[in-house]
Amino acid sequence: MGGILQVDTIQNNNATTLITQTNTTTLTIGVSGQNIVIPSGVTFNTVNATVNLPSSIITGQTAETSVASGDLILIYDDSATALRKMTRANFTKGTPTIQRFTSGSGTYTTPSGVTYIIVEMSGAGGGGAGGAVGSQTTTGGNGGNSTFGTSLHTAGGGVGGSSAWSGSGGIGGGLTLGAGATSIFTHGGTVGGGTGSSDNSGTFSSTGAGGGNPFNGGGLGNTYISAGAAGIVNTGGGGSGGGGGSGSGAVYAGSGGGGGGYLKFLISSPSATYAYAIGSGGTAGTGGSGSDGGTGGSGIIIVTEYYN
Repeated sequence: MGGILQVDTIQNNNATTLITQTNTTTLTIGVSGQNIVIPSGVTFNTVNATVNLPSSIITGQTAETSVASGDLILIYDDSATALRKMTRANFTKGTPTIQRFTSGSGTYTTPSGVTYIIVEMSGAGGGGAGGAVGSQTTTGGNGGNSTFGTSLHTAGGGVGGSSAWSGSGGIGGGLTLGAGATSIFTHGGTVGGGTGSSDNSGTFSSTGAGGGNPFNGGGLGNTYISAGAAGIVNTGGGGSGGGGGSGSGAVYAGSGGGGGGYLKFLISSPSATYAYAIGSGGTAGTGGSGSDGGTGGSGIIIVTEYYN
């Protein structure tokens, strides 16, 4: 059984009767300038009689060959217990829109008509450690956190590459999903590539790669004589370590910085505004007698807006 509609008289814009109760047992249906499409099984409850209308009610109606946004559709407003007209455009969902925030901080404003948003965000990557000969490398700087809202959704920044001998890469950024959001996917940033030192035998260690996340973007590991590669901007990729070069002492290649944490989540009833901040990439570790590491990639926030 379909929906139930309580009627006495239904009229169109031109006051021409479409459906009129004529007595306690008869329901007269007429069409004047409008097509009425009634699904099979819909029941109309008149004041004193119930009539089941079959799908054949649309038989003989003129087919719509060119659908326009201004075409009228007849609906029943249950809360107001009244018939309403709506245009086809009212039933068409708006095309989703996207806002991207790539640096700094500010306020996100939810556009009018938006019913829910999906937020994708990354913290910044850590910087790669520098390389050196005869001494330990210099640690890369930590990446900054990216935040959205006051409840605080946080994609943490990756840690800079370690300066220790046989240094391990920087750990990836963490994450926090605050109140009012439903998780779609989360991923802590991956650890930057570790590295070691050479002896004096002429075999030199390559540098550690930068860590990443679903945006990828970590700097690639490099040869022992090369500077570290930067993490790609707005991906949260870690910078790779700098080469140690070659020399008579032990040669230390730099390890990679950790990737920024990653969050993707739904807010089903968005507030009017949200504060945001984008994490800055970690600084590169300075090379001693070797090369500098690579800087970490900055974070990002992407908001996709969905309408009625």
